[in-house]
Amino acid sequence: GGSVTPPSGSYPQGLLKTFVATPDRDFVFVRWEGTTNTTSNPLTLLVDRDYTLTPVFRPLLYTFSFAPPFAASNLMTPPWAVSGSQPWRIQPPISANESHVLRSGSIGSGQHSTLELLVTTREGSGSFDFRLSSEENWDFLEFYVNGIRRQRWTGELPWQSYPFRLSAGENRLTWRYVKDNSFTSGLDAAFIDNVYVP
Repeated sequence: GGSVTPPSGSYPQGLLKTFVATPDRDFVFVRWEGTTNTTSNPLTLLVDRDYTLTPVFRPLLYTFSFAPPFAASNLMTPPWAVSGSQPWRIQPPISANESHVLRSGSIGSGQHSTLELLVTTREGSGSFDFRLSSEENWDFLEFYVNGIRRQRWTGELPWQSYPFRLSAGENRLTWRYVKDNSFTSGLDAAFIDNVYVP
C-alpha cells in the first residue's frame, strides 16, 4: 500500500535519520510497527541500534464489503465464482463489533471451498482482511493471484490485513480453504472481508 524513503540499509551510528512513508494512490498511512510503534510520519530516529520498521497502510475505500445489499446470490455471478465441495457464504455479524463477512463453506475431510474474483485493474496494491480458525499445520487458507499461490495460513489467526501487488489488466484472485484427510479444530473456517483492488 505504499513505500518508504530512504530504503532499508546501514546508516552511521549517531546519525539522526528521517523516514517518510508514502501511501500509494487510494491508500492512507496508518502507523509504523516494529522496534518503534508510532503514528508519526515523517519519523526521525537516532541511529543508536538496529531498527525494524514496517509502515502500515489501508485503503481509503474498499472495492467489496459484504453488508446488505450484497447477497449470497452475488457470489454465484460474475465477477465472483464459487467452487469446491461447499460454496463460500455470507455470515451476518455475531456481535456488535463485527460486520457481514464471507465464510468458507462447511466442508469435510479432504475437501476444499474455493472463492474467485475476476477483475480488471490498474497496476498497484490490493488488500483484504481475513481471519482463520483451523487445525494447525493441516488445514489451510490459501490465496492465489492468477493461479500463483501468494500466501498460505493455518491455525488460529485473528483479523488482519494482507496486502498484495497486481499488474494492470485482468486478474483472478482465488481464496481456498483446504482440509486434510482427518480431524477438525476450532471453527474449521476461513473468513474474508474488505477486499480492495486498484
